[in-house]
Amino acid sequence: MNYIVKYGETVIGNIKENTYIPDTDGIKKCEKEVFSFLKEEIKDVTQINFFTSRIKNCKRFDDLSISYSTDKYSLIEQGVK
Repeated sequence: MNYIVKYGETVIGNIKENTYIPDTDGIKKCEKEVFSFLKEEIKDVTQINFFTSRIKNCKRFDDLSISYSTDKYSLIEQGVK
């Protein structure tokens, strides 16, 4: 699956086929708040708990963006019917 990764209302990256690709314009808007590892491409998000826990929760609920009350990050699944 593919996901949009947001910090608050700002798109900071995308996950396509298990690869995280940062959005440089979005990262610049909230650079001081974003985790440093999200500023670089990640070849396999299945090895990073930050992504795996959120992706697992995305699969539990249809047509919802997934976020946690502890931070401003959210994942939005693309291609959901």
